[in-house]
Formats: sequence, C-alpha cells, structure tokens
Amino acid sequence: MKRGAGILGLLLLTGAMFSGSFAQEKAKVAVVKVDPFVATVKPFLQKYCVECHHAKKQSGGVQLDTLEPAKTALDAETWRGVMDALNLKNMPPKKARQPTDQESAGVTQWVAVDLRRAEESLKSSAKGVVLRRLNREEYGNTIRDLLGVDVHAHERLPLDDEQYRFDNIGSALTVSPFLLEKYLELADDAIRNGISFGPRPEVKKLVWNLAEDAKKGKAFKKPTPEELRDGTFVPSSPRPQNRGYLIEYIPIRDGGRYTIRLENAHFVGAAGQPAPFKLELNRDPLSESDGTRTHTQHVDLLCGSASLAIAVPKAAGKEPLDGRLTLEGPIFDQWPSGYQQKIFGPGVLKPVMADARTLITRFAEKAFRRPPDSADIDDIMKVVQAEQKRSGNAESAIRLGLRSVLCSPKFLYLIEPQDKAAGGPARPLNDYELATRLSYFLWSSMPDEELYALARDGKLTAPGTVEAQVRRMIASPKARAFANNFVGQWLLVRNVGAMAPDDKLYKDYDRSLEEAMKGETQEFFLHILQKNLPLRTFLDSDFAMLNERLARHYGIGGVKGSEFRPVKLKPDDHRGGLLTQASILTVTSDGIRTLPVRRGAFLLERILADPPPPPPDDVPPLPEITGKALTLKQRLEAHRSNAACAGCHNKIDALGFALENYNAIGAWRKTERVVVAKKASEQAIDASGTLPTGQKFKDFKEFQKVLLSDIGKFYRAIVEHMMIYALGRGLDFADKTTIDQMVAQLKAGDSSMQSLVLAIVNSKQFQTK
Repeated sequence: MKRGAGILGLLLLTGAMFSGSFAQEKAKVAVVKVDPFVATVKPFLQKYCVECHHAKKQSGGVQLDTLEPAKTALDAETWRGVMDALNLKNMPPKKARQPTDQESAGVTQWVAVDLRRAEESLKSSAKGVVLRRLNREEYGNTIRDLLGVDVHAHERLPLDDEQYRFDNIGSALTVSPFLLEKYLELADDAIRNGISFGPRPEVKKLVWNLAEDAKKGKAFKKPTPEELRDGTFVPSSPRPQNRGYLIEYIPIRDGGRYTIRLENAHFVGAAGQPAPFKLELNRDPLSESDGTRTHTQHVDLLCGSASLAIAVPKAAGKEPLDGRLTLEGPIFDQWPSGYQQKIFGPGVLKPVMADARTLITRFAEKAFRRPPDSADIDDIMKVVQAEQKRSGNAESAIRLGLRSVLCSPKFLYLIEPQDKAAGGPARPLNDYELATRLSYFLWSSMPDEELYALARDGKLTAPGTVEAQVRRMIASPKARAFANNFVGQWLLVRNVGAMAPDDKLYKDYDRSLEEAMKGETQEFFLHILQKNLPLRTFLDSDFAMLNERLARHYGIGGVKGSEFRPVKLKPDDHRGGLLTQASILTVTSDGIRTLPVRRGAFLLERILADPPPPPPDDVPPLPEITGKALTLKQRLEAHRSNAACAGCHNKIDALGFALENYNAIGAWRKTERVVVAKKASEQAIDASGTLPTGQKFKDFKEFQKVLLSDIGKFYRAIVEHMMIYALGRGLDFADKTTIDQMVAQLKAGDSSMQSLVLAIVNSKQFQTK
C-alpha cells in the first residue's frame, strides 16, 4: 500500500461491542475491553498493506508493519496518509486484493478518532518562530530601510539554504565563519555610506561623449579575461548574443544616490537604422536605448569603484555614432539624510564621546526593532571606549559602535525571547514581536515608522488595528517584496533562466523575455493581492499582466512599453491564470522540450497540495522506441504500460498533457516537431486526458474547469505554502486543524486574497510563540 496504510474496520468492532445481545449479557458476564487497534486495525494492515510497506520494501517511503497509534507528529502524518489513500481509493493498488467498503470506512473512522486524540496531545508543544536569521533578501531590505543604502546583499551574501521549499525557514538559516566575515564587510559599507557626519559631500559630474571618446581611445576599452563571461562583458545576457564594451571604472568616494543620463546614443544596425543596446552598471542592466530618447535613472552607489559598460548586438557597428553619458552625484534631498535624521535627529554633524551612548541607543532601537536592553548597550560601549582610547577619534569609535549593532544577533535574528516553560502553553506575541512578524511576512523588511509607533505605544494589538495595518501594508509599494519572494519560491519563478533554452530551437528567447516572464507572474500575484481578487483568479483569469516584450511572445497585439499592465484576453489568446504563464511553463521544461511529467508533478506539489511520492529505486529503464514518428505523449504511454510506473504516472501524466499546447518557453503551438532518422515532421498535439477520478478533458480550457470544480485543493495548496512562508517553519500535524478551518472558510464564504492573508495573520500560530 502506497503513502499510507489501511486501518481496520471500526464498524465490525462497533457491531460486536454494541449489539443488542451484548447489551443484554453485559450485566451477567464480566466484559474484557478489546483494543480496536490490536483486534482490527493491525490485522487490516497485515492483510492489505504490509506486503509493500515493510522494513525492507518501504514503497513510497512508508513503513507500516511497526506503526502504532500516533504518539508523534510523524506517526500522525503517516496515519493521515493511510486515511487519505483509503478515502481516495488510491491504495491498495488496483491489481492487489481490495478491502470491502465497510472495512475501509471503519478503518478511516478509527484513524479520525486517533488523529483527534493525537492532535490534542501535540498541541501542548505549540511552536513559534524563534531565533530565525534574516535571509539575504531580508538583510538587504532591512539595511535599505534602516539607512537608505543598497549594500547589494543579493550579490554579496551566499545563497540561503531552503527547507519546505522556502529560504526563510529558521532551522535552515545557519551561520558559517564565511557568512560572519561578510556581515562585518557589509556592516562597514552600510555605516560608511549610510551615516555621514560632517558637511554635505560635493556633487560631482562625469561626462562621456561616446563617439568622440571612442575615436580618441578613451572609451570602449577591451575587458580583461576576468571581466568576460561566455566571451562577452554582458553578464545580463544568458548567452553571447551581444558583445560588450567596458567604458570605464569610476572611483566612488562618497556613497549615495547618483543620476545616470544617456542621451541619443546609438550604433548602426540593420539597414543603417539605430541598433538598440543596453547600458550596464556593475554588471547589472540599466537602460535600453534605441538611439532616439534620453534615458535618466537613479542608482545607489557605495564607496569604492563602479564599472560602466555597454552591451551591443553583434550585428551592430563597432563604435557609437553619437551619444552622451553623464554620471552625477552624490545627491541628497536634505542633509543629514532623512534616514539619518530619523535615527539621530537633526543637526548631528560632529559627534563627541558624550553623545556616544545616546546615538548608539537610538540606532540600536531601530536596528533591533525594539528598545535595547541596557546590558546590550553596555557591551557595545566597552568596544566604543576601547577604540576611542586607542585612536583618540570619537567619530571612528562611534562608527565602530554602530557597526557592532549591525553585527549583533538582535539585528541579524528575529529573536522572540523564550519566557514560557518548556512544553507549556504558547503565549501571545507582544506588540514589538507582532510588528516584526507582520513586516517580514508582507515586506521582507523591518517595521516602518507607523507600525513601530503602534508597537511602541502598545496599540498594535488593539481590536481592528492589525487588520487595518495589514491592508495598509498590502497597499504599500513594499508589498512587491512579498510578491517577488513568495511567488519566486512557491512557483519556482526564481529558477527562470537557470537552464537557458537552446538558442538554436528558441531564437526568440533573450534576457528581456526572461525578465518579462518573471515579471508577469510576480505582477499577477501583486495585482490579485492589492485588488483583493478571488483566489480562483490564479487558476482562470480574463486578463494577463503583460508588457510589450511578453505580449509579442504571446502573439497579443496593442501592448507598448516595458511597464506591466492588465490586458483583457480573447479566447484565441490561449492565456489566463498561472498555468498559461511562460515562467511556469519554462521552469517545468528542460530548455529543449516540454516535460509533461515535470509539469504534472509541479501541479500536484504546488497547485493541488498532493505531491507524488518519489519513484521507486528498482524501476528498469524504458525500452527505446525507434522508427516511429511518435509525439512525446505517445512515447510516455510506455510509463503507464509498465506496472512499476503506472501507479504514479496515471496520476501525474494527465496533468502534464493538459499543458502540451505550450512549448518549452510557453509559446502556444498546435503541433509538435518530431524527428525520426533525421527527418522532421509536425505531429498534431493531443492535450486530452483522464484523471484518476475518471474526469476527462479534451483540452486545456476543459482542464481549467476540472480544476475549478474542486477548488478546495488549490485553496489548501496556497494556504499551506503561505503559512510556511509567514511562520518561517514547516507545518506539522498540530497545525492541521487550523489549515482545515481556513480551507473550509474559503470554500464557504469570502475567498478573496486579502481574506487569506488576514486568516493567516489572525491564526493562533502567527500570533503566539
């Protein structure tokens, strides 16, 4: 039996224990109570399940021969799998001996009773999010919102480990010596660039006349081998479609906001027309110019050096015909900066040691997201005083103290003190803790002034305040971080571009399309969130979030410009909902062909909350089929004819087949190119399928209707994923009742996006520790 074992009939036991004759005789005869697990459930497992789920053959990773009534969360999850398998009639396999409906029903009743008992027992060890380190996205956003500088944490910090599909899980966010060195380095940059004591820095202006400088050899220097990637100084390009020119390395003495302006620059392209090109700063793409417009962009630069480069199509001329490039800064709207004044107040231009404790305490309160303990400040002041004694420089000593704040665990971790007895009941979060959980859930950053003020005044937990703040935070531009980080991991959008499609097969694919693919899914999620649309919109929408580049890829006209906007769809656009978006269709392919099995598994895991088990280890490879012009769907029929594969592939493949009209980069197609003996032919695509439930569909539109007919599965998938992301931990059996209640509420009433967010925020799991 797979993914859960059967449990035996409580109905048989109930009939024996509570029959009329038994009731008449119990006054006369001493009755020995029978343990239903021993009498019925265990024999049921032996009869129908253990053959495939014993110590040596744990099909689907499940062992049932030693399973006892649930005492741990792991036991409870196994029993739940047993109950689900029996209810859905997925197990035992169809070719195996089958229990009667009465036996199965009785077993599931026993499991339900045992799971309720186990849940009550496990609730006493309620979990909270404790000592969770900021991941690199949160770290960078927090430094930005604290000091107003971008330390480029995404590029400079190592990739965070993932658990439960997300990278903000406390148990996975470990600290290494290398990471500690990086924190020191970034803290130095943040304090040096974000805290400026003294006069306003002088604004400087650098100008390049591109055509003139190129002729004089002042621009377009040949990059060194270390600066090249795949033969080109174009890190934003997934393949060497362009050639790159390094303009110059620029020393940046004063970090801050700079303005870059590109005026009328162009190269000669096809037929003598201006060729578009991209300007890059520190290997990140900035403006794309067609030679006819002036582009102005504001960027944050750190002290050090910056590189400016241009990426030019290979077919274009080698030197620019015209153009002017200007870099001007640093530019401050006020001095000291607004961020610095929020921390220290106005006019702190020459700090002295008498100010040290006050300045550091103010900074620590912002950075720690709560008032610091006096002991914390005492420890930091020891460092400050030692540095002042060594150097005799009050300013450098105070800066060292500020850096110490950014290296403190109370900055690097979302600390929630454990002031309850081990194993005791969970306590409500205090206002500071709740403000922090809210901000890192919806903004991936620290609380803003309004949220922090409510926490400081003890008003955040007042009735109605949390809901008002959640709606305000969702409406904020900072909610884009929620869309980018949650969607990027839930739907694998971050992985777009990790396996660049074959450029011989998909010549239309480039960096602009890649970024547009990611942008569509992120903007789609954000639109549903901020407009408070129904959750079913994720599965079927009458609009798509498009810009010009993506609309051209989809064959949808009338969309101009790089900005995303909702575009009304027509039936022949073949779009609507997440599953028709190029980002998802691309990450579930391999860059060469579609992968129906991968697409089907993605749907089960991410959309339907029913992940398939891993394949067994002893499945032989499929025999090659040669000499026939077979579509991918026809070749995959071999999986279902193989008994070792049929159980899973009958469940997975049909889901993937529904998406076969979309190629490996998400473009619509009616035929599939099949090559046999070096001869290519176009074969009609068959997107029909039959689900294990017996439901049939002939194409993707009918498949969408099938998904919507059982919308509760999608509700469960998004609830579970969002709960994991919001709590920073995995879910376990003790969370199941809350999840079930949320799904039931969504099915019965308001299923809008903000209702889901509020249900999570108002849950006991979110509001206690």
